[in-house]
Amino acid sequence: MNERSANVTVQRKQKWFKEVLFRQAVSAAIDRESVVRLVYRGLGDPIHVPVTQGNALWRNTNLRVGGHSLEDARKLLRHSLFTWNNGVLIDRDGQPVAFSILVSASSSQRVRIATIVQDDLRQLGMQVSVVAIDSRAAQDRILNRQDYEAAIMGLASGDADPNSDMNVWVLNGSLHMWNMSSDSTDWEKEIDRLMRQQMITASYRKRKELYDRVQELVSERLPIICIASPHILVGASARVQRFQPAVLRPYALWNADELHLKNAKPAR
Repeated sequence: MNERSANVTVQRKQKWFKEVLFRQAVSAAIDRESVVRLVYRGLGDPIHVPVTQGNALWRNTNLRVGGHSLEDARKLLRHSLFTWNNGVLIDRDGQPVAFSILVSASSSQRVRIATIVQDDLRQLGMQVSVVAIDSRAAQDRILNRQDYEAAIMGLASGDADPNSDMNVWVLNGSLHMWNMSSDSTDWEKEIDRLMRQQMITASYRKRKELYDRVQELVSERLPIICIASPHILVGASARVQRFQPAVLRPYALWNADELHLKNAKPAR
């Protein structure tokens, strides 16, 4: 395959993911409960937006999201004029839907997630391969070269506040990876406006309203398809007093000045 034909192939595959019904179908096909059970041994939560159960201060509890449903996924694909031929999903140009999922080989959990997603999408007739490469090479292909079709990544910040995710949601953000061009959609512009507005708003209530709307748009438009969030587990001896784990780092030592051992003898 020469460079020109390879570029045409990549553009066709990226075109699928630019269709919201296709993204919604992929999301509906992913069995998030199985990911939590098989990858995190039940110690996690399925998610549809990048705001987890632990972030009660900012999570939009009014979101209505669908569960795992291959039937719903097939309906969405039919509405987007996809068809099937001997079980293989075919796009409106008569091409089979086949693409790769890029993942860092150093993360065994993400490789397993990619394998589960691969199996889920195969049930829709998609021909999906998992490509596990060095983490630096994966990051370069995703963030710098945009040389990928789909990828499994971890998005996490050190703060529960929405401002920590500005580089994901604003149009010129370094992690606005699904669209690094200047050709943005109306809903992307709305997310950009909402995020910039909440950043300069003093009232928590008003900021929460703005960020709730961001979560609504993300759950509807699915610029990224969120899958699962693992629980954070910390432990200490029963002798440790004032042990109060936090939801942010450092989970166990944020109040290190208050920690002490029960019945500990005073130092001489």
